[in-house]
Amino acid sequence: MDNKELNELRYIMDQTYASLIAVSNKLQTAGDSYSGDLTSKQLLTLLAILHIPEGDATIINIAGKLGTTKQNATRIIKSLEKKNYISVVPSEKDKRAVNVMLTEAGINSVSKNARDVKKNFMTDIFNDFSKEELETLWQLLKKLYSYDGVPMDGFEERVQIPNISAEMLE
Repeated sequence: MDNKELNELRYIMDQTYASLIAVSNKLQTAGDSYSGDLTSKQLLTLLAILHIPEGDATIINIAGKLGTTKQNATRIIKSLEKKNYISVVPSEKDKRAVNVMLTEAGINSVSKNARDVKKNFMTDIFNDFSKEELETLWQLLKKLYSYDGVPMDGFEERVQIPNISAEMLE
């Protein structure tokens, strides 16, 4: 590769990275307006807890599911605990860890917000995408996430959100 090609590639990488950050910020801000009493990060944290097997929802596992640090996960967990949407109890498996569980209020909030976000926000932001474009975008984002050899442990498996039937999400 010559210098001109290398410079063009660097320019495209710079623009891609800047665009990714800008899109992430824009989606988070917009998502917050659709999520009622939760921020986008709080809603995603509650959904992450539902995606982790019961008894394994430690802060480390939640952080891993969210792709964030333990410190960021702890901050979000504390904000959800103040809202009484989760309870934090000592882990039965690891005495150094805590286990996070949704409360009844948390279940009610995630149920309402997940339904509203899925029906409104997701429809609004992905309205102009074909199924093929969405699948390609998803695969590319997973590839980008794994740049360091750590695969994305995301939300691929379908979980039953309490108090919501599958039909309500479609």
